[in-house]
Parts: sequence; C-alpha cells; structure tokens
Amino acid sequence: MLVFLLFFLALPVSCAMTIENQAGNELYDAEYLAQMLTNAVGVGNVAIILISILGAVIFGLSGFFYLHSRKKVDLYHSMPVRREVQYAVIYVNGLGCYVVSYLINLLLCFLLLQMNGFMDSGIFMGALASIAINVVFYSLIYTITINAVMLTGNIIVSCLGTAVFLAYGPLLVFVRAIYFGEYFATYYGGDIDTAIFNTLSPVGIYLVTGFRASSVKESEIIWMLIKVSAVTVALIACSVFLYKKRPSEAAGSAMAFDFVKPIIKFMLVVPLSLGGGILFQYVSGSRALEWNIFGTVFTMIIIYAVIEMIYNFDIRSAFRNKIQFAACAAVIAAVVMVFRFDFIKYDSYLPGKDSVESMSISFEGMDENLSYVTDVDEQGLAYSRVLTNRYDYEIEGMELTDFTTVYELAELGAARAEKISADHRRNGAFYSNASGSSEQERQYRYYVKFKLKSGREIYRVYSVPADEAEAMVSNLYENAEYKESHYSVYRYKTEDINAVYCRNANIGNEITVNRGGIEKLLELYREELKGLTWDERTAENPVAVLNIESKTSNEEYFIYPGFEQTIAFITEQGLDLDQTAWEEEVKELKVVYTKPFFGESGNAATESDESLEKSVTYTDKEQIREILGSIFSTGYYWCNDSMLNVDPDLTVWTGSEFSSEYGYNEEGISFYMNQDKIPGFVLEDIGYKE
Repeated sequence: MLVFLLFFLALPVSCAMTIENQAGNELYDAEYLAQMLTNAVGVGNVAIILISILGAVIFGLSGFFYLHSRKKVDLYHSMPVRREVQYAVIYVNGLGCYVVSYLINLLLCFLLLQMNGFMDSGIFMGALASIAINVVFYSLIYTITINAVMLTGNIIVSCLGTAVFLAYGPLLVFVRAIYFGEYFATYYGGDIDTAIFNTLSPVGIYLVTGFRASSVKESEIIWMLIKVSAVTVALIACSVFLYKKRPSEAAGSAMAFDFVKPIIKFMLVVPLSLGGGILFQYVSGSRALEWNIFGTVFTMIIIYAVIEMIYNFDIRSAFRNKIQFAACAAVIAAVVMVFRFDFIKYDSYLPGKDSVESMSISFEGMDENLSYVTDVDEQGLAYSRVLTNRYDYEIEGMELTDFTTVYELAELGAARAEKISADHRRNGAFYSNASGSSEQERQYRYYVKFKLKSGREIYRVYSVPADEAEAMVSNLYENAEYKESHYSVYRYKTEDINAVYCRNANIGNEITVNRGGIEKLLELYREELKGLTWDERTAENPVAVLNIESKTSNEEYFIYPGFEQTIAFITEQGLDLDQTAWEEEVKELKVVYTKPFFGESGNAATESDESLEKSVTYTDKEQIREILGSIFSTGYYWCNDSMLNVDPDLTVWTGSEFSSEYGYNEEGISFYMNQDKIPGFVLEDIGYKE
C-alpha cells in the first residue's frame, strides 16, 4: 500500500500539478510543458527511482520475514510444498506488487494526460523505457535484499546486511580514493573511481543509468539492462540455494551460516579501519602518520568488537576469535605500509615505451573555455552535450600515436613526483605538493593516460615547474595530431552549426557571420590554428573571439594577430578590429600592484592594508600604447592561466570614461600584463617586486 501511494503522488498527482501550474502561467510554453511531462513519466525521474529502491528493500525484507521466527519457519516448512516453489511464490509476489502499483498509477497518469490533450507517442515511449529500466533495477536490489535476509536470522541484522550490500561499493571507492590521493602524488581517479563505483554499487549504477538513459545510445542501455538482468538471475540462483540450505534453527540468530561470519567481518573491518585512520589524520590537522595509526587501531578495535557482539548477542564476546582479529590487523598494517612507503612504486612507475600503443594528455589551465561532446549519432546530434570534466574527456578520447613528447613529459613528471614524495616520507610528512615548487612559481599540471598494447590503461597526473617543461609543451602543442584531438573545431560539420559570432576581444563589439560564410571562415581558422606556435599564443593577446554555436555545444576560440586570412575575412563581414582606433580611445590607464607579503606570523596581508598596494595612472599616449602592447585580457588569462607568464597581483585598468561607453562598470576594464613585456618605466614606477 505504501509503494502504491508513493507512486500515486509521484505520477498522476505530480503530472496534475505540473499541468495546472503551467496552464496558469502567462509565459506558457507548450514545448517546455511537453518536455516536463515526458521527464515526469520517463527515465531519470528521481522520485520513481527512490520509490523503486525503497520498495525493493521493503518487499525483500517483508517477503521472507517469517525466516526470523522459528514458529513460522516450522509452519512454512511443514507444508507439502517444495522450497523452490515457496521461494518462487514469495519472489513473484514482491515483484508483482511493485509492477502492478507502478502500472496502475502510470495508466492513471496517461488518462490524465489524454484528457488534457498532452498524450503523445514521445511520452508513451519514454514511459516504456522507464518501466524497463526501473523494473530491471528494482529486481536487482530486491534480489540483493533477499540474499541479505537468507544470510541472516534477525530482522535488525537483515537490515544492516542490506545496507552493507548496497553501500559497500561506495565505501571501497571512498577509502581507495582517499588513500591513493593522500599517499601518491601522481594519483588520478576520474573515470576509474566512477567505474568501480558503478560496478560495485547497485544503487550507483541504477542512478547513473537512469540519469544518462536519455542522453546515450539505446544499444548501451539495452546492453546494460542485459548485464544487470544476468547478475540478477545469478543472485536469484544464489538466494534459492541459500534458502534450500538454510537451517531452520537459524531463525532468531544473527547469521544463518557460520562460514559467512569471518568473511563479512573481514570485509567490513579492513576498509572501515583504514577509513577511520584517514579521518583521525585529517581531524588532527597535522596529517602525521602517528594519528593515522592511532585512528586505524582505534577504529579497528571498535568495529571488530561491535561485529562480534552483533554475531553473538553478547558483550563479553567482543574480542572472541583472536586469530581473526590478528589477521585483520595484519592485513590493515600491510595496506598502510604499502601506501606509506610506496612499495609498489606507484609514483615512479612508467610502462615501457615499447609496450605503449597510444597516449593521451590534458592540461589544466589551457583552453579552459573549450567544451566537449561525449557522443554524436549519424545525424550529428549529441547524446550528451558537454562532459563536465574536460580532462576525463581528453584523456579518454585523444589517444595520440605520436606520443614521444607526451612520454617525455610523463618521465619528467614521474621523476619529479618520486623525488618530492621521497623527501616527504623522509621528513615524516605526506604528499602535499607534487612539483615541490613554491606557490608563486608557475607550474604545468597535466593528466596522462597510457594505453598499452595489452589493452591495459594506466592513468597519472603530474605537476612540474613550467620552466622545466616549457620546451616539451611547446613541441607537443605544435604537433598536428595533438591539435586536431585537442580542438573540437576540427570535428565540426557546417550543417551542425547553428550560428557563428565574432567579437572584438578588447571592446566587445560583435557581428554574426552570414550563413554562407561559415564554412569558409572555419576552413581559414582551422588552417591558421594548425600553424599557431606556442610562442605566439603565449606572447600575444588575441584580437578577436570566435563563438561557435552548434547543435551540441557553445564554444569560444581565440583569433590571434597572426591569423591574417581569418582577420581579413571577419573584417569583410563587418567586424572592426582596428587596434589603433581602440588605443586612441583609451584616455588613461591605471596600473595596480598588490605586493605579496607574509609577516612573521606567516599570514598573508589583508586587502585593507593600503601600504601593500601601489597604483600609478598613465595619460601619456606613448606610454599607454606601450602598456597596451604588453597586456592579456582577463578572459584569455583565466582560460590559460598555467601557460601565460602573468603575475595576477599586477593589473591594468582602463579609464572609466572608455568603459562606460561600451557598457562596462565604472571601475573600467581590467587586464593582466605579460611579465616578459612589462615596460621598464612601469617596473620603476610601481616598485615591482622590490
């Protein structure tokens, strides 16, 4: 009844409210309402997913509840019915109650939509897909709950067992990620942790499948449902086997099978103790190994004692089975030592170059303005608009076959990380700065994937001082294969582009490129982008910004002074890029320098400390022109902060009169200065880095 009522609220009542709210809205949009109704009955409805999870647990626990009572067990087992038949009747009953409740309320929802004229084939097909996904995952979680009941003899322990089975995957992922991230300078989780989470957590994979069902290919969802169904069938076979072998006297005890006790105990004590050690280490603030050891031992004692007391319903049995306690302690100690001293040489490990088939690399602080489409069908429509983490996308999709420079960068990063990590270990500290550089020193941080010929994939993240890697990064950037993989502009088809806009990078005036000129503009831009050198893009401020609005994304690309053909084309389209005219309009510039300062206390200076900030205003035209020749726009810098030699403490502001003319705030437009081009008179006037 509870599940039925919840479905009633989540489907017909929710749809009725949606229709009523939109009908009374002056900005009523029929297309938007249709999409909302499709989402309400289709895949990805969070309410239906939660109801399915709750229903699976409730029906799983209640269906075989009699196994916790010896009288009821004797009654059921005295019936002249085979246990397999008893199991099947109870199982189908729990599944049927869910499906019937779901379908009745879905039909009520269809009737409501039909009466209001909103029912269509899109909503119907979305509902069918939702039924398939929800029923399959309901069956999985329902069967997992039944297995927990079969292994236990008490309702409280059954509930705890169900929670363990559903949450064990996330627990392992969490502890693994924390330890790898804490001890290894080159650890990169990303999609690896997600894959483990999805594999080990039925709830996790349910949520991921539900949310992504409308944005991935149907074949992927079908294959996922087949795999989940196969696992469910295997779990059904397991639970039937346990049901047949389960002794009647197990009713009322904590566990139905003695052989399971040490296994469950070990699986819980080890990860929970390791997690407790990390928790104490973080809470202490010192990140010292001593607190990790204390927290691990303390948590292990508590967790082990609690589990033993649950098993035996006796507080005096807290430390029974000392051999098992010692085994858990030995495994935990071994794990901590492996991480603490890097016995597996994680940071320094590099696969042999001859064993590598391809490599991928993604830099932080380089072209952060780019977005990526995860998949595109034959019509060019994206199944997923933008991948949230672009680093994951690049390292998964780039796969360079000319990877000599990438391998050299990995060697440099590994050597640097191993040295710094070794120093930290000798000093009793944990990893904190993979590059070993000061916070003020510019660094390159990059993610790398090795794809081996064996099919294995290895992921690392490295951080090195920029001056050590500059030549390698420059060489890589000028590699044509890298550029074509890095920039999605090379994968655009003209017919997939809705519009192209272009604006002046300095004053913001914008044009829309006519439809007939889009293909020519992209052709020119791609060709000149291939010829762009690293020195050019790190020394020159873009003169214009290209905004490409496609069916799948909205991206910005910078146009540099050396892009002569592209500039000529957009000038013909009507965009004014006259740098001289802009310089003439600037009446004054203010250069502001906030001196970095750390007092005896080690605390940074506050913004209110006016003595640490110095500003100089320039009105001389020649000086203004020279300063403007050394600037980067703030937008360009924040998209490429790791590759530009810029001091964020040194800013340039245009005069307020110029800014207000183009709709900017009263303080003006801010810029950063290229440290390699700062005019000498500016350095002298502001006392730069005195």
